[in-house]
Amino acid sequence: MNNIERLKEVLDNNSRKIIGTMSGMSMDGLDLCLIEISGDFPDIKVKILETESFNYSSEFKENLSLLKSADVSLISEYNFRIAYFYSDCINSFLKKHSLNKKDIDAIGSHGQTVFHQSGKNHFNSTLQIGSGKIISEKTGIITVSNFREGDMAHGGQGAPLVPYIDYLLFREKDSVVSLNNLGSISNLSIISDSIQNTLAYDTGPANLPIDFFAKLVEGNIAKIDTDGDFSAQGKVLDNVLNELLSNPYFSKEPPKAAGYGEFGPELYSMIKNKYNSESNIDLLRTGVEFSAVTIANSYKDFVFKKFPGLSKIIFTGGGARNKTLINRIRELLPNIKVESLHEADPRLSTYKEAIAFAILANETLSGRAANVPSATGASQATILGQISF
Repeated sequence: MNNIERLKEVLDNNSRKIIGTMSGMSMDGLDLCLIEISGDFPDIKVKILETESFNYSSEFKENLSLLKSADVSLISEYNFRIAYFYSDCINSFLKKHSLNKKDIDAIGSHGQTVFHQSGKNHFNSTLQIGSGKIISEKTGIITVSNFREGDMAHGGQGAPLVPYIDYLLFREKDSVVSLNNLGSISNLSIISDSIQNTLAYDTGPANLPIDFFAKLVEGNIAKIDTDGDFSAQGKVLDNVLNELLSNPYFSKEPPKAAGYGEFGPELYSMIKNKYNSESNIDLLRTGVEFSAVTIANSYKDFVFKKFPGLSKIIFTGGGARNKTLINRIRELLPNIKVESLHEADPRLSTYKEAIAFAILANETLSGRAANVPSATGASQATILGQISF
């Protein structure tokens, strides 16, 4: 069977097995999730089959961090290097779990974001590297990639794309629910009965300030604020917090998207240099407070006005494990039920974004539009992704 015949077979399938990949803004590694998916929108059934995570080496991660200001030659090189790394991870994943590539219908690869610019004062553009064609060649599996460009072609911000998945997986009849992912950035999706009413945007920072200051804490071998244990020992520095809260991003109306430009390491390096006499444990606790306060304020300023009937917030992603952060959000939003998906379903919470891009790949192969214009600001819904085979 040649590649064209294989693609036709996959397009005709009613049920598919798809590997989703995700490497987030933290640039620390790759999450893989194999799902089995069937059904038509909105009644799609998803079964998680296998999951695994692969870490970048220290050198690889350091080089990735340089790409935001690198020349085109290094960006081109890492477009290939990342694709080779992904391919090696996928092939290892298949071998470990005794899977035959012929039984996998597709790969949904988000790629590694090295640049994303959107908003009224910018020429909207985005760049996720990790060539889909190389991945398809090296794995022998059809690969869907470059999901954000289609939305941006219609005036959207190319983000967030996960609300489509949140609607499919978490909607509740006659209820309004928020899915709030705590990765490097905090992004929420407000889900109701109709996907057209979805509100989704980035509230601001989640793990970015926490991870930055956690690495500075003496004796912290893990280099993260594991379960919030370190930050729980510190106190909030009000002068530092007030300076961080002055960022104009927080007053902007959604839809809006944030990233390293607004809340990256440069901001926290400046804070550390300015307040170098303060203890790292207190700076870490202030970083947690910064994320908690801006998340809570975003609900008060934007969400509750449009969705006064919001019944609960389900937090997902790595930040949902941080008890200091989650408990502080509970205190700031006392009238809302706050849940951590990590407590209810840790595998779904950990691999939710990899699952998301497997589902988005399925929608591409099914010929269905999968952006949510009310979330991204696009002028229309459109089919996302490019197919490599």
